[in-house]
Amino acid sequence: MIFTPCFYHIIIEKIMSLPHLKEEKLYGNCKVLHPDGTLMFLCARKRANWYLNRNLGIIVSDNPFTIQLSFTPKGKGNSDDPYYINGKENHCVVCGSKENLTKHHVVPHCFRKHFPENIKSRSSHDVVIVCVDCHQIYEKPALELKKQLASQHNVDLNHQKNDVNFNIKKAKNYVRSIISHGNNIPNERKEKINKIITLLLGKEMTYQEVLEISESVEEITDFSEVVVSKCEDLKEFIKMWREHFVQTMQPKYMPDYWNINHRLE
Repeated sequence: MIFTPCFYHIIIEKIMSLPHLKEEKLYGNCKVLHPDGTLMFLCARKRANWYLNRNLGIIVSDNPFTIQLSFTPKGKGNSDDPYYINGKENHCVVCGSKENLTKHHVVPHCFRKHFPENIKSRSSHDVVIVCVDCHQIYEKPALELKKQLASQHNVDLNHQKNDVNFNIKKAKNYVRSIISHGNNIPNERKEKINKIITLLLGKEMTYQEVLEISESVEEITDFSEVVVSKCEDLKEFIKMWREHFVQTMQPKYMPDYWNINHRLE
């Protein structure tokens, strides 16, 4: 089997983007109150500190850690949705394990990133905690569903990886990054980027040459964007992925108030 430069680059990106296994709690369950005392939402300690460091809130309790906003926001957050204001356990929603936890997107991010902003912004309901073992188990059936969707919409699931245009576009992005931020990029990092550019293109080229050939490259649309663009009902699409995860993994420890039809009305 012959592996293309693009293949190696994609593998590198996959490795770099693997979820970090965190010892700290993924759910901080810090409470954020409206100035009138209404519980607006729960958040991680990092986000709570963001308000405190900017004098936008004050600490009203250490256990549970609670802050109250010192300004009047436009609304009251998720005060009307019990799912968002109810504390969540830091364990795998499938098996209950408390070790090697990571976040799992019930509706894959590759699809959700192409959703309209009003739907995309409401994504936290579909981000749950699973352990690495359960995550790996689900990867195979999830991939099979993606293949079915690709076949249904007559698009190649892997066509991006095999298209030389994809290499050129990636090289162009690296070149633009160096041109725009070169003064802030360490020389060692620049050398690595230049090697990646050469690997992508199969030969050495000047930055100007890369930009010139990229002008003739057609915009590449990945299979997930095609699937979303042809989806007649995004709510049913979201529901399908939720049902697939639940039916496949039979999770025993989903957060309270999580449900397949959440905010689909």
